[in-house]
Amino acid sequence: ARCPHANHVLQKLIVLMPAPSLQFIVDELTSGSVGQIAKHKYGCRILQRLIEFCPQPQVSSLVEAVLEDILPLTRHSYGNYVIQVVQQHGTIEQQSTITTILAQNLRVVASEVNGCAVLSTALSHGDLHTRQALARRVLQEVGLLS
Repeated sequence: ARCPHANHVLQKLIVLMPAPSLQFIVDELTSGSVGQIAKHKYGCRILQRLIEFCPQPQVSSLVEAVLEDILPLTRHSYGNYVIQVVQQHGTIEQQSTITTILAQNLRVVASEVNGCAVLSTALSHGDLHTRQALARRVLQEVGLLS
């Protein structure tokens, strides 16, 4: 994932190949530091495509590793995109985990542009009850919207 052109090849493979054929990529990423990969300029793109195009059970180990670093990734210039993709394509439980962490750290998350992007995605994806609870939390945070 260090070559700027290799990530395009891997992304195309992920989009075009059957998911079982991609297990070697998932295994390779899982053997490393998924949080660091999510923060990498090219690695984050590979994680995003895998989460988008592979069945949830196949990438659950990657997503669980990402969820261990929600707050730092939410604020990171590349990691925030991985969190947004999990919010869009993850399970209801994974979406709820993200939303809970966002609500608990609302002021920190909303103070940065990357965090605001994740917050926006959380407010538009997931189950209605969770999105409404997060919206109420945003409205209750004194001075947040001013």
